[in-house]
Amino acid sequence: MFTKDVRFEGWTTEDWSRLLGLWKSTPRTAIEPTGGGLLIVHSGGRVRKMLHTRRGHIDKDGLSWPSPLPPLAARHGASWIVAAPTGGLEKLAERFGTRCQREDDLATQGRLLFDIVRELSADGIIEIWPYHIDRFSLPARLPFEKTFAALFPPGHLFGMAVFHEGELWTSLAIKREKGGISRIVGPEELRRRLSFLSGDFRRDYRYTLEAMEAVLGPVAIGCFTELSILRELQSERSWGAWLRAFAVRDVIITPARASLAGPLAADAAAWASIAVDSLGHRWGSLGLLLSLWRRWR
Repeated sequence: MFTKDVRFEGWTTEDWSRLLGLWKSTPRTAIEPTGGGLLIVHSGGRVRKMLHTRRGHIDKDGLSWPSPLPPLAARHGASWIVAAPTGGLEKLAERFGTRCQREDDLATQGRLLFDIVRELSADGIIEIWPYHIDRFSLPARLPFEKTFAALFPPGHLFGMAVFHEGELWTSLAIKREKGGISRIVGPEELRRRLSFLSGDFRRDYRYTLEAMEAVLGPVAIGCFTELSILRELQSERSWGAWLRAFAVRDVIITPARASLAGPLAADAAAWASIAVDSLGHRWGSLGLLLSLWRRWR
């Protein structure tokens, strides 16, 4: 989540457009019959806006509200639906902003956001299909929290840069502090420092990484590639294609972090304990054995 004083820096309208354009569906994904979700805004007994997460805006055709959600999902090839009245999502943001504390960590903010969604769902403000949010709960800690902290420690950056025709096409730098994300920085400052590039991104990424660390701070994880390579990987939509790209350095992840064996083992042990506790609550005999083992170990 974000700190209350999160800053957006170094962005132009074109840079925002380029960054968002990286995640647009390719023609191949746009014609798929199913998948994705449907976001609906309604008021006055009418649907005012419908947005498919893969296909974009959908013509509402004067659809009345309320409307049965399962047939609506089938008609538009959606796996899930979130519906809210006009101003409903603003209520989510207002409640989150009011209750969130500056010192809250990511896990606390995540649970708070989940609780607010649960409240709005119980009040009938937000409808979620096919899930029943009251049946779900968040764990007391984030999954693999120690591993995440080892990969992306406070005070460090996640950086991404995409090159095109020998230039820095767009970039993104996200700085994490203890309370969450504090800065989201665009490519404006980096471009001033990268006026001369070789045209080979496998060499230019080093200069970009150095510039990012000089301007913004230490980089925990960096991701670098060429625009044409990224578009090709998006069209293939295969994990195997991404793994090949990492292997042949079509997509470069750097710097390599130190061994994660310790954090991974700690997280795995914690989650195994949670799982055993859950079983112990469900089956009394197993819970008794677990308590005896803890007492005499």
